Amino acid sequence: NLSNIAASYSNLGVTLQTLDKPKESLEFFQKALRIRQHLYGENHPDVAVCHANIGTTLEMIGKPGEALKDYQQAINILSNFYGENHPKIAVYYSNKGAAFDTLG
Repeated sequence: NLSNIAASYSNLGVTLQTLDKPKESLEFFQKALRIRQHLYGENHPDVAVCHANIGTTLEMIGKPGEALKDYQQAINILSNFYGENHPKIAVYYSNKGAAFDTLG
């Protein structure tokens, strides 16, 4: 089913990041995002995770400015889904802060 395919794409992306192949991992994270958006719409926690994974990957390939957009998207989705004080959101704020730090 499509949900399992999206999970597999995401897992491949994580594996490729671990192998220090961020450009290749980005492709799989983007595929997972498209499937999850199709399945769940824009405002689902699984979609937020995809955006965060894409943000991390963009940072790894030297594009922290682009990463900020995906981190913010993840924050917005989770804030709408869980409320603004949920612990999962803190991780994405931390990631966003690191991207700002990289930008200087």
